[in-house]
Amino acid sequence: MKNFIGLGLTLLLITGCGDLFMGDKEDKSISLEAFSCDLDTKAFSKILEHNIKGDIICLQEKIQAFIDLVKTDRPGYISEKTLVNFVENGPLDLGDEDLSPVIEAIFDLTHLILGGDRGYISRADFDRIVAFLIEFNKNIFPVYDIFSNENELDWGDYDRNRKIVRKYFVIISQEIRHLLNLNRRGVYRIDIHQFLDRFFTEEPEIADKIKSMMWLKRTFLGGQSDALTHIELDNALVKLPELGEVAYDLVKFGSFGFKDDAQSMIDDVYLKDLQTIKRNLHFGRDSYEALFTVTDVLDSIGKLEVDIGFDLTQYPQEIMKLKGTLLGSNGEFFSSVEVVNLLDHLSNILEEGSFFFRVYAMYEEELNSTAPVTNDFSDFPVDTSLEEQYLENFSKIANQYRFFKGDYRAPYFSFEHYRNPLAILEISALEYLVKIVMKEYGAPSEGARGGYHMTLEETIALMQDYRRFLRDQGIVTIGKVMGGEVVGAAENLVLMSTLFQYQSNGCDDYVCMEVPEITEFLVTLFTALSVKDFFTEEMQKVCSDEVDEYNRIYPDCFRRNFVNVLETPNPEDEFRSLSDYMPLLSSYIVELTDDLPAGTPPTESEGYMKFLTETESFTRTCRYYDEGETEPVPMKANDAFAVFAGMLNVESTLLKFDKNQNNKLDGFGRNNEVLEAYYSTYQGAIEALVAEQGGPLLTKLSRQIFQYLIKYGKVPETDNIGSIKDFVKFLFSRYKNADATRTTISTILKVLGEQNAGENYFKCEECMRDPNTECVPVSGYTDQNGEVVCEDDPWE
Repeated sequence: MKNFIGLGLTLLLITGCGDLFMGDKEDKSISLEAFSCDLDTKAFSKILEHNIKGDIICLQEKIQAFIDLVKTDRPGYISEKTLVNFVENGPLDLGDEDLSPVIEAIFDLTHLILGGDRGYISRADFDRIVAFLIEFNKNIFPVYDIFSNENELDWGDYDRNRKIVRKYFVIISQEIRHLLNLNRRGVYRIDIHQFLDRFFTEEPEIADKIKSMMWLKRTFLGGQSDALTHIELDNALVKLPELGEVAYDLVKFGSFGFKDDAQSMIDDVYLKDLQTIKRNLHFGRDSYEALFTVTDVLDSIGKLEVDIGFDLTQYPQEIMKLKGTLLGSNGEFFSSVEVVNLLDHLSNILEEGSFFFRVYAMYEEELNSTAPVTNDFSDFPVDTSLEEQYLENFSKIANQYRFFKGDYRAPYFSFEHYRNPLAILEISALEYLVKIVMKEYGAPSEGARGGYHMTLEETIALMQDYRRFLRDQGIVTIGKVMGGEVVGAAENLVLMSTLFQYQSNGCDDYVCMEVPEITEFLVTLFTALSVKDFFTEEMQKVCSDEVDEYNRIYPDCFRRNFVNVLETPNPEDEFRSLSDYMPLLSSYIVELTDDLPAGTPPTESEGYMKFLTETESFTRTCRYYDEGETEPVPMKANDAFAVFAGMLNVESTLLKFDKNQNNKLDGFGRNNEVLEAYYSTYQGAIEALVAEQGGPLLTKLSRQIFQYLIKYGKVPETDNIGSIKDFVKFLFSRYKNADATRTTISTILKVLGEQNAGENYFKCEECMRDPNTECVPVSGYTDQNGEVVCEDDPWE
């Protein structure tokens, strides 16, 4: 904007000079010294920042005199043709910059605003422009100061500045509308792309960035995205004050000092801005008018270099599939009704969140206690059926969920309960999105919590649709001997969700993966992601001297320093350490290493090493290059982080069943927590595992096999005589029971994961030796029924 106005005013000065020098060259009475003021053309580049009224008036005086003195084909007018001729042919040297296209652009815009004959500006119109510029300058530089000031804003500063922005945008809008000539016979328009190319002829990258955003023009003003009419300009000016407030929020978001006040952000920023955007959309809620395409949005993201952590422009097909899931149509075009529906989704989540904050405030003392909640909150006043639904959802989350993140860097995995209102909103938002996805890929079920569930086959279909994105983010790793990497990832997702979350209750023929199970898994995933940078950076610091040529950490160093990293205070989290969020895990590790002499590395403890290596087994794709397990694979940052993420699932599982809070699952006595875990959650998984090896007969012994797994960390091998003998002895033994620890839970995860993989092992040597090598996927995969599914191009 500053460049536009400053250059435009400078060109108006040149216009006067141009007409002067293109007149009768024998007329010696015309001289630049004939005027009373000294014009500082550089002042116009500061029109947004300072009051330059004196320079604008000086410009007016000079150009008025030029218009009076210069001989042109239309006396009393500034001529585009004359000006362009002057710029291109002299007599003044204006440097290397090609100003002709810029002049043409300015005359295009002037014609759009003032009307009249294209290519001419009259003296009267010029005086009107000057009057506007004086008012514009007076009202814009306070706004510019607000937008450009980088100081942190408290709520009072924010609210006051937002009102100032609106006030001045109202004045500017009124001034331009007063200048705008609406009394015309036809519709005047300019080609926006041509205008931008002309105006930014020396800075085409700026033109490209602005052009990439022109889909917003059609969204808010209608018409074509590459054209602007004088009627649309008037409409834009009407909407300027409100949309200017939204722009203020977007620009100043990073300076908000009250972002931690989630309720104020929801009520007074997010919801207000969403309502403003919906109110200013050009087409109606029920209009199927196409506004823009997925490609348009991705082009904007690419041109504006928006950093969201990965290159979204590489996934147009995946975005269209997601669009279909959220909005009902997976085509490239976004219609007006789809845009409104997307905004409605956001509003629904935030309006429920606003309600949650009010409920939480009323019961704050109870909810902030560390005791379990048994209140249904039915005495909270509600006015509508929608609020009744909100209250029921709040009660369900507060009573049934166990681990709450929200304001915390991570949930507290302890016997105490730590809640916060943002965490309840976070869970509600995840459930909202999970239900939409399950509605698309899963099936409704009256018996499923949340009303929907997904089978393994449906989960595979979901992950197949997004396999390229999952591969690029390291969630799916290419390199299995028989392919089927997506199937394996889907099996792991179902396994982790249905068996190792606080609300997991297994998967059977009627109900499999449910809404709260996958929601808890996602909370765990986002928890791991929130601490990933700190965890991996600290690990890389302490292991900086123990890395391979690809800067991967050697596993021995990771294991020696795992406890130290857990206990390292994080300055960005009020110097809390990860162990503060996982005090029971820390106690368990102390128990495993308590007998070691002072100064001895924890890796000297057999129990500690067993726990860590068992956890690594189900979280890492490859631990060794060779089958003999003699040469370990160094750990990338993601590998180290994944081990920590796996431990979060172990923690949630142990806390679910540890009713007497002794930091283990008791396998003896009347309150046998191990058998409770079997009957409530793991029975179906163990029966399925056993059925593949021994059929229906062995399935009847699934409880004993589970106990065998708990006690010995393995399942009987039906093709191994020695293993069968050991199991038979176990069956007749009086001592089948054993306690379960975190190591035991990690072993269960490992065994079930290995059973899913079967003989479809990963090509560790081929695909992991050099991390820069891209492992070629096979052209097909083996599905869960053992059938080979062929694909011509499984990944692209």
